[in-house]
This record gives sequence, structure tokens and C-alpha cells, in this order.
Amino acid sequence: MSLSTDDQFTKILSSSEHVLIILPQNPTGDMIGAGYGLTHFIENTGNQATIAFKDPSGNKEMYSFLPQPENVKDSLSGSRDFVLTFKTTHNDITDVRSERADDEVRVYITPNKGMIDSKDFSFGLAQFPYSVMIAIGGSDKEAFGSLLTEIPDIFYDIPVVNIDNKSDNEDFGKINIVDLTASSVSEMITRLCEYTERQSVDNNVAQCLLTGIISATDSFRSNHTTPNALSRAGSLIEYGADQHEIVTHLYKSQPLSLLKLWGKALSKLQVHYNGQIVSTVITTSDITQTTSNTHLIPQIIDKIKKNHTTAKFFIIIHEVLKENTPNSDEGKRCVALIDTQRYGQLPEEIFGKKGENDFYEVTFEDTDCNAGREKLASLIEQAIDNK
Repeated sequence: MSLSTDDQFTKILSSSEHVLIILPQNPTGDMIGAGYGLTHFIENTGNQATIAFKDPSGNKEMYSFLPQPENVKDSLSGSRDFVLTFKTTHNDITDVRSERADDEVRVYITPNKGMIDSKDFSFGLAQFPYSVMIAIGGSDKEAFGSLLTEIPDIFYDIPVVNIDNKSDNEDFGKINIVDLTASSVSEMITRLCEYTERQSVDNNVAQCLLTGIISATDSFRSNHTTPNALSRAGSLIEYGADQHEIVTHLYKSQPLSLLKLWGKALSKLQVHYNGQIVSTVITTSDITQTTSNTHLIPQIIDKIKKNHTTAKFFIIIHEVLKENTPNSDEGKRCVALIDTQRYGQLPEEIFGKKGENDFYEVTFEDTDCNAGREKLASLIEQAIDNK
């Protein structure tokens, strides 16, 4: 009889000395909580764990109150060594030294006698230092951004466990744990940790996972909050998670500038195409009046997404002053950030490629951002109809 996915997860985890956990680019609070919690859990079982993700939008700053795992990376470059091998059966090596020049590195090998036979020399890539890779919250490999492009072989050279709760997941792992009924991946990780080794769920694990569940369900106010989410949250509180501290950090201690800018964005919110597209506009005046900056825009999008759980596209158009121009309408242009995480890819020939921040970015050489908003919504409607 074949093993269940939970049993497969337990088995591969127990046989892995070093686990790599990866998150999608610009991960949500749910993904960060799930990733941090699973990393702590694996360390508690006595194994080594590393978590890696790209976060150009700075989402993780909001979760800096969480106990951070020891090994957190934003790049996988250098994870695999290049190895030179010399057989010493017939001729021993007495010395190895290297010398670095401006644009090269020389390696000097001193044999015990005579010359090194070329047949005794070989080179190649070493094995990855990770036994297994756990991908959390990504519908496909591309969701992990430049982690994939930096070292693409990693998806093929070590087994991948794919954990997700989205309907468009492509089952790209050797083990695919996809639960469409789960309100969050943190809820799923909680279940897997309890199933695997309940005694290794300590207060650090619980704090991270409960943060993920609270973030995903908007503190249990979202309409996709499930009975299982509430049950798992109760268990995590029993393990030592502090719900009050989490809510304080996520909802009661946010920067005033962020809250003010959110209010400006909400006041200009529009819904298009039967609720599938939500858009708003942020002006330079909004930024000035709220003493904020455009780096907060990804967080504003995240807040809007939590309040529009059925929409698939989120657009924020903000004004940008051109360089070396006065603060006037002639010196402004409109830049749109488009979030399509709930939908997938838009036509590249129209919207270009997704940027490092995981948003499509469209620039209008037009001072009327509201007109640009309508154009974008119309283009997205056409893309939906033509899919």
C-alpha cells in the first residue's frame, strides 16, 4: 500500500540531514510564518535547516518581531562547489596552493614524483549540501523568482516537496501536498509538524505558524477562515504562541504613515469587471501629506488584497516626478504596479515581464493617472477574455 503524502513528508524529513526551505519572491506573511516555523521545527528535530527567499519589496520587515531562524539566505549562489579530483593511487600529492590574480585564480598541484598523469585528473560539480528542498506557497517554479535562475539545477538534482493551498499549483514536486481547503500554508505546516513529531513544536515554532495563520485570515475575520484554521490556532496557543503579541505587531503597532497612506488609497478605490479587478491611485500629494514613500505601496496592495478576497488583479498607480523637472503636472508620469498572484501570468507582449518585486510595472507618459487606470483595467479585461 502506498504511503500518504503526510507519511511521505515524515519519511523524507527523518532521512534528511540538511533541509532547504524556499519561499516565493516577496513572500506573504503566511509564507514567512510557515517558512520560519518549519525551519525552527526541523532544527528542533536535530537536523539542519536553511531558509531562502528574495524580498525586494521588504515584506519581511513587518515580521521582524518573530524569532528568526539562524540560517536565512536571500541567494543560493555558491551553494554548489566545483571540485577538482586527483587520484593518488600511483602518485601522491604533496602540496596544493592557490593564487588569485585580478581576473583569475590559479591552483598549483605538487606531485610526489614526476608529472601528474592527465588520466588521474578530473573535475566536476559537487553534490548540493541539501538532502531535500521544501517549496512553500509557490504555484510553479517560476514563483520563486531569481532563486530559480541563480541555480536552476537544484530543482532537478535534489527531491522537492511542494506545499501549497492554491488551485493553480502545477504539482512540480516529487511529493506534492496541495490542500485547496486550507486557509493558509501555515495551517498546513502546523498539521504536518504535529503529525511528524509533536514534541518538537515549541513556542518559537508556534509563534511563527500562528502569525502566518493570523496574517492569512486577517486575524480570523476573513471569509475564508475555516474551522481547521481556528482549531490549529488553538493548538498553537497551547504550544506557547502569544496571540496578543502577534496582533499588536501586525495590526496595532503599524507605522502611522502606512495607515494614513492606506486611507488615501482606500478613498480612491475602484472595482472593475465584476469585482475581478481592484484599482486605486496614489498621488505625490498623498505621499507628502502622509510623510510616507512609495516603498510602502506593496504593503498597501497586501492590505487591499486581504479585504477583497475574490478579486484576482490589484492595481496601484502612483505619480512619479521625472528627474530634473519642477513639481508640476508636466514633470509627472504615472507608474502602475499590478499584482496578479491570484491569477497568474499576463501577456508579456502587452505588460512586459514581472519585475524583481513580483509585480508587473507599467509606465504611462501621461499626467492623468485615472485615465491610465481605465486603460489598464480594459487591457486586463481583454487578457482575461482571450485566455
